[in-house]
Amino acid sequence: MAHRLARILVALGAAAALGTAAAPAHAATSCPGADAAPMLIGAERSAAALGCLVNHERQAAGLGPLTAEPRVVQAALGHAADMAARAFFSHTNPDGITFDQRVTNAGLSWAAVGENIARGQDTPREALAAWLKSPKHCENLMNPTYTSVGHGVVIGLAGPWWVQDFARPMGVPAPPAAGAACPRTLAQPQPAGALDGPPDDSAFPAPAAPAPAPAVKPAAPKPTTPKPAAPAQPDEATAPFDAAPAPLKATARRIGRTLRLRVVVPRTSVSRARVAVRVTQARGTARTVTARWASGRAHTVRVKLATAADGRAVVRVAGRTTTVRFG
Repeated sequence: MAHRLARILVALGAAAALGTAAAPAHAATSCPGADAAPMLIGAERSAAALGCLVNHERQAAGLGPLTAEPRVVQAALGHAADMAARAFFSHTNPDGITFDQRVTNAGLSWAAVGENIARGQDTPREALAAWLKSPKHCENLMNPTYTSVGHGVVIGLAGPWWVQDFARPMGVPAPPAAGAACPRTLAQPQPAGALDGPPDDSAFPAPAAPAPAPAVKPAAPKPTTPKPAAPAQPDEATAPFDAAPAPLKATARRIGRTLRLRVVVPRTSVSRARVAVRVTQARGTARTVTARWASGRAHTVRVKLATAADGRAVVRVAGRTTTVRFG
């Protein structure tokens, strides 16, 4: 899946000059979940991991850390959910609401505000690395004038969707530090990304039963004049969305403590789709497997179980999820 990025910045008042800063001696050593897919650990933990990684990069460049601000978080999460639900990728939603308006509507009076968005990166560390490689996104991340941040992560078709909103509330003075050179690579050494607890079951919500479609009397067609398509912004995605994704099929068979799982990966827009398999039994998670498999083909994986007992396997591919039980 092609990775998509977009960045935008608005600032009111004086901003510190950008330059190169020396790295401090202390930085974060662990950001749990930094290398895990949101579909496995949950969007909330992925957002926390992303925030930890961002502050590690800023501290390594001599900048002060950003503090999560509930109103900025609300704006970021709302926009991520909106993009995933309405299948668009832009700083401006279909209603014409821009990122600075979203932060204002969330109740924050700001002196500076900015936004980075992305979709398709598999882990928080991959999303951050992509932003740092892009000069404009990197400048947002390394801008010393910001003091607050909000991260929104949503698991959905064509996702994950990543939104990063920055702000400095009105009345808060801009920090005196200089910015860091951009673009840049991840600071070394990197904080560990091991999880500090079991995966989050909320990452695999049960599918809701579809509501019956109401009977609608067809209306007489009205003549319309086609409107010219608006030109695509150069930093925004124009890839089409799959409105009718192919079904995901999986079967499971257990022999003793060995589970044989067969997954038919539907055809997607990429040749190799990311597949996540999570096997659980009564005593907890037996194993989590992630891989990239060729789309449009059947694949088989064998999992060594903790016990010779029944359980279930949750399979997720390209935003589609299916659950198979085994006995």
